Amino acid sequence: FLKECFISLHPKHDRFLALIVLSDEGISAFRKKGKSGVVARLREHLKLKFQQVFMVRYFKILEELPINAQGKITKDAIANSLKPKKNIEWKSISKSENEALF
Repeated sequence: FLKECFISLHPKHDRFLALIVLSDEGISAFRKKGKSGVVARLREHLKLKFQQVFMVRYFKILEELPINAQGKITKDAIANSLKPKKNIEWKSISKSENEALF
């Protein structure tokens, strides 16, 4: 499901946060089951490997990780990634009677 992932502490909460970029399979699952379906599958997988205390609590799906010129992800970049996006522009790809792709 994942193309890239970065795990850190959430800037406001004392819990783990995962910034994730979905693979093609993950994008397909996202389209079918939404974020909650993708997160549920990721949590199932993590439960097999980690104790509950180490579980990721927050997941943020991104188009790409906020990597700077030095190849690092800063605390400011993490905080900015969590802010809601404003002025999202939707580009119509196709429309039919029962479905529209943007």
